[in-house]
Amino acid sequence: MSEKKKAGAQNTESNERKVYGFRLDPNIAKMIDSHIKTADRRYRSEFIDEAIKYYCAHLDTEVNKSVLTDEMFRMIKACSKDSENRICTYFFKNVVELGVLSKMLGAALLEYTPEELKNVRQSVLDRVRKTHGIIYLEDVIEEEKKYRE
Repeated sequence: MSEKKKAGAQNTESNERKVYGFRLDPNIAKMIDSHIKTADRRYRSEFIDEAIKYYCAHLDTEVNKSVLTDEMFRMIKACSKDSENRICTYFFKNVVELGVLSKMLGAALLEYTPEELKNVRQSVLDRVRKTHGIIYLEDVIEEEKKYRE
């Protein structure tokens, strides 16, 4: 057999299609015709092939829904736990740093009256709100220098 015929024979074997006779509601045929270009298909049979594959995949998913749901639940839980651990680590490090600062400032603020401490707390609260929680030590030092002058 020539090379051309062999290639042609392989082509027809892999693309062999059977003919089935079935009826379609005229409205369904109109739906196919109106969506065939959107689906990037040239023929109705191609469109119907893809539609049937999609619907069968949907049915398979429905059958295996509990398995998929359980697997998705485990994956989401694992991701959530990982994020929770990272956030907790971040908070722990921040609390340690805050503790160090509090200890250092506590020694410096021994002579403050309760009213002065209340004013400091309010000042910091206002600053946190205004800066959305971003406070730089350099800015605080500059502000304190201005306040003391």
